[in-house]
Amino acid sequence: MSISDYNKLLSIRSHVDASDSQPTPSISDEQADTSDDEGAFGPMTPADNEGSKAAFIDITERERSYGEPVVTPTSFYAKGGDRDKPYRTYALLLRRKLQEDGQRRYNQLEIRSKFIQKALQKLLVNYSYINLATTPIVIREPYAALFQHREEIREYAKSKTQGPDQKAHMTQLVQFMNVNLAKLEREYQIYAPSSLSTFDLLWAFFRPGTLVVHQTDHFRECRRVITTETKVVEKGRRVFEIWTWSWDYNGISFGPSRSSLRIDEFPGACKLTELEVFPLDLIPDAEAISRTLIERGQKWRECVHLSHRDYCGIFTLPCARYYPV
Repeated sequence: MSISDYNKLLSIRSHVDASDSQPTPSISDEQADTSDDEGAFGPMTPADNEGSKAAFIDITERERSYGEPVVTPTSFYAKGGDRDKPYRTYALLLRRKLQEDGQRRYNQLEIRSKFIQKALQKLLVNYSYINLATTPIVIREPYAALFQHREEIREYAKSKTQGPDQKAHMTQLVQFMNVNLAKLEREYQIYAPSSLSTFDLLWAFFRPGTLVVHQTDHFRECRRVITTETKVVEKGRRVFEIWTWSWDYNGISFGPSRSSLRIDEFPGACKLTELEVFPLDLIPDAEAISRTLIERGQKWRECVHLSHRDYCGIFTLPCARYYPV
């Protein structure tokens, strides 16, 4: 076909399109991939469409020396493919991040479903280190928040008050947990019934909001967990750091005070109650200890308000017989 013939065809097509009162909308390749989530005349707005598909997808994100990272479905990445598809419509997305040389960095779960976000905002209120008000909600492996609240999440998913869409989305989260937390749950069940734990499993027993006992040779006090972290300190030594808050008095005001406690790395499995810090509910007489600590705290609170004054000046004695000259 010559160039002049091709230009004639274009002019004829433009004339037909202009005279048609109801043109058929064109659908791009990207829209075709998400046709079940979009209207007949183009994509929905991001606010309406994001996280709307009750489905889970596993992708791999590999860094490059320049430009944006390459994002591909994990199955295609394993085959050496390089495809870029829209993923914002999926309720759950598992992102496997790799370095430029292909070495693994970390995995993270991205939650875009409004139904699942609403559920987590109710259940994970004590997790200040997770931004529950943004989209997506990001939880990194080993998915500590999901593991520590696995029973509550599964019960929430079974609730009969949920609609079909909400139930479909929550089912996707439960299925993700069943697969990705299975190994961790098996390990937990080996130690937890005997109140034992390995160093690497300590975080499973100290979920945010848990009351813990800090005991030393001279005193025992109760604190509430904020967050935990395993970190490396001097000479490669590992410690399990627990950030907590408790009531305190600084000489001027009385209120909550943040402080950190550390558990040094130990080999094998250890009895949790033999550690310097352990959950309060592991003690058989936990209620009695709670009452004792509350009574002691209230007494200390009353003592804090006692004050003493010094006076220098003229004064009179109430009775002279008590002060013989």
